[in-house]
Amino acid sequence: MLMPLTIQAQSPETNHSFTLEEAIRYGIQHNPTLEGSRIDEQIVEEQIKEVRGSALPQVSGNGRFTDNYSLAQQLLPAEVFGGEPGTTIPVTFGVRYSVTAGAEVSQTLFNQQLFTAIKSTAALKDLYKLNTLKTTQDLVENIAKLYLQVQVTTVQRNIAQDNYDRINQLVTIAQLQFEDGLIKRTDVTQLEVNRANLQTQLEDINFGIAQQANQLKTLLNLPVSHTLVLTENLIETPAYPVQDSLTLRTNIQFRQLQQQKDLNELERKAAQAEYLPSLSAFFSYGYQGQTNEFKFTGPGYNSFTNGTWGLSLNVPIFDGFQRQHRVQQRRLEGQQLRKQQEQLTNTIRVDYQNALNQLALGQRQVDNQKQNIQLAEELYEATSLSYKEGVAPLTELLDAETSLQESQSNYLSALLQMKVSELDLLKTSGQLATILETEL
Repeated sequence: MLMPLTIQAQSPETNHSFTLEEAIRYGIQHNPTLEGSRIDEQIVEEQIKEVRGSALPQVSGNGRFTDNYSLAQQLLPAEVFGGEPGTTIPVTFGVRYSVTAGAEVSQTLFNQQLFTAIKSTAALKDLYKLNTLKTTQDLVENIAKLYLQVQVTTVQRNIAQDNYDRINQLVTIAQLQFEDGLIKRTDVTQLEVNRANLQTQLEDINFGIAQQANQLKTLLNLPVSHTLVLTENLIETPAYPVQDSLTLRTNIQFRQLQQQKDLNELERKAAQAEYLPSLSAFFSYGYQGQTNEFKFTGPGYNSFTNGTWGLSLNVPIFDGFQRQHRVQQRRLEGQQLRKQQEQLTNTIRVDYQNALNQLALGQRQVDNQKQNIQLAEELYEATSLSYKEGVAPLTELLDAETSLQESQSNYLSALLQMKVSELDLLKTSGQLATILETEL
């Protein structure tokens, strides 16, 4: 019987009971790594808005107040003002106080590089969404595997406890037989050694369960001191229906690389767009006021306005072949991505086939080990009875016990590997990503 993992809690608020789906949903909501991926998405969203803002009208304003408390003077010929020829007189230019204000507006009319950059940021957003989905898939996979490992290890603990109880009973019987002179002291000692080994094995298993539980709590972002109870028996739960073929386009790694290729193509087009001219419109308006007295209305205060508008054309001519080299860099990066995609495609197909083979092998081994455990239990019971009756020697009993433990260990290993293969097949085929996108 599968026993849920339970660790002592301090209060009801620290008690958490989860089915696998509940644990997955809780982890998706609270896992810090996944929250970081979502924040990355928000950062990219703001970057997209920033780039798009470059295509909107750009407006700026300016203002200035000046106090020319000591006006500059220049010497001019005195005869200009009716003075004596050959002499000069100082003349003051300007006014003491002045104020200026203005506004400028510009609007991009055509800039292919900017327009392509906007498309690139949208593609980057899709890539970050896939990164978040990949992080989610890895989280779900790790939660499911730890959930399963805890339960398999719990079954292993229950089996080890049964073996310990059985050997402990044999030690009691052997001591009575030794006292009656039916067996030697070495037989009792050998059984006591086996019991001590089983005790150590139990302690190791309990320690392993605690470690696995703490790892699961870390994924769920739960404090280590909280209680975690796993309520769904994954060992007896039927396997999730697995699709019978590989669909590359749903595999997250393949989709990520494809999105990187699309992004690279847009970056190449953006580099090529640097060869094209850009056109923008501009408009400006200004105001200026001047006075020699600290007042800005009435007699003695003069004001002026000015304004301009027009078109600005920028034609790139020669930049030392920088644009050409940028375009070539993007092309070479595209070649790299295509080679990576070819390699990834082969890797995914191999992983998918290996998962299929491992799943089929695991199913056969689980069935075989179930029968083997039954035979080993029958052999042990028969040998144990013969030993108690004094017919079979201790070595036969110990051999039967070893065979039983090996068959139990092989069964649990095959069971765990089969369940893990189911997860690997769901992940590699892209089915797990599809489930996450549609159901979570």
